[in-house]
Amino acid sequence: MTTGSPLLLLDVDGTLCGYEPVEGGSVVQYGSFAMPYLPEVLATLTRLVEAGGEVVWLTTWPDAAVQRLGEDLGLPPFEVPPYRVEGPGSPAWWNGWKTRTALALVEERQPVRWAWCDDHMPSTVARRIRADHPEALLLAPDDRLGLTVRQMARVHDWLLPNR
Repeated sequence: MTTGSPLLLLDVDGTLCGYEPVEGGSVVQYGSFAMPYLPEVLATLTRLVEAGGEVVWLTTWPDAAVQRLGEDLGLPPFEVPPYRVEGPGSPAWWNGWKTRTALALVEERQPVRWAWCDDHMPSTVARRIRADHPEALLLAPDDRLGLTVRQMARVHDWLLPNR
């Protein structure tokens, strides 16, 4: 994508796919794992991409595995960036590989707005990032449910406010 494009950093398990089935949801089988998801969340994600938003997987899942899951869910392929384990300044408790990778991507791509959805995002990390990045929306969904329709609509409206 081009510099400035809205950017969504997205985790998989507990975020795009919850751990428990939800009303109105579906399930995709991935190996021995049943991965519950909400079709409306995927539809909104697809609309975001069609409108020019960029989605990047920010997950511990291997590239081939997350691409296969995305394909099984009917999603286009999204980038899986390399982990950024080193960065400027000394490591801090809040600055793990996901935080460093997220901030490096934001620095490189300079999105006008960006969002990061991850069920394992501590509130202290979110507060610290928000202090330096008012253009960011940070969501930590309930891992049992994953992203709700309302949360995904909020992400879409944040990234593409006039569409």
